[in-house]
Amino acid sequence: MLIMYTKLHQLDRKILAELDKNSRRSFGEIGRAIGVSAHVIKYRFENLVKRGIIIGTPAFVNYSKLGFYDRLSVTLRTVLISRKKENEMLEFLRSKNLDFVGTFEGDWHIAFAAFVKSTSEFKKFFDEFLQKYEDYVVDYFFYISEKRIQFNRKYLNPNEILMWCVKDNSPKIALNEIDISIVELLKKNCRINNKTISEKLGISRKTVAKKISELEKKGVIVHYGLVLNPTMLGMQTYSIWIKSNRKYREKDSKFFEFCAANLHIIQFNKGFGLTDYTLVFESPSLDSLTAFTDQLTKEFPKYIQSYKLLVYSKRFGGITQFER
Repeated sequence: MLIMYTKLHQLDRKILAELDKNSRRSFGEIGRAIGVSAHVIKYRFENLVKRGIIIGTPAFVNYSKLGFYDRLSVTLRTVLISRKKENEMLEFLRSKNLDFVGTFEGDWHIAFAAFVKSTSEFKKFFDEFLQKYEDYVVDYFFYISEKRIQFNRKYLNPNEILMWCVKDNSPKIALNEIDISIVELLKKNCRINNKTISEKLGISRKTVAKKISELEKKGVIVHYGLVLNPTMLGMQTYSIWIKSNRKYREKDSKFFEFCAANLHIIQFNKGFGLTDYTLVFESPSLDSLTAFTDQLTKEFPKYIQSYKLLVYSKRFGGITQFER
């Protein structure tokens, strides 16, 4: 597939790398880290948004601490459907406030995922989906994430490996309505300032600052992230499904470290279902992906039983968002 993209200026690349580390920092803080003025950072940030490279700056939260104990994903194989019907299905899914919705090229066609408080909650939604679209669904499978790790985009800055856990087995934390409202506002746009939050919620700026600090310390807010359109950076996005041999569980940690060190892996999921691991991989060429899979089979010949590569054609939500 031909990917049309905008050439990225070196300064813009540095700005994206700094935002990827913490997108809530002020333009002044980012400017000092790079060595340019806040005015320059503001101008270039707004231009990156205007060009469609930056899609959003959400706070990442550990959903386990909000009482969402499972992240359920469904991947569908559909009959040959029109673009109009596909878009209708996608619009229905996107209206349900899911964690992400996407489409693949190849054997599997549509995928979506949600953090849920119970499987019955998800079943109710999925039954509603099937009532509308079962005639178009040939097959499907479920995948449950036990652990989900987001990495910084190391291809923007190869010198740092940063990671944030957005799903584990942490117990739920008691939060009041104000806490939840602050989390929701920051999830939509973490660059919203404390003054605006205080006006929206009718509390003082001092209280807002204290609440945000507490949410960070409790591990509810784990990172201030960056949502990009990777196609605008010349990147193709892949999903890698990996089936492991559970007889070699002692290799789990080494496998995670292997994935964490790769420049192009931006998300790591460990769970169960048709596959054991799912990885999100952003790469400008097949060469990087081939190098990864070759090294994968070389480093873990007994641990890795099989892998499957899927190419995203559309992806909404999560840490990447694009539509071709």
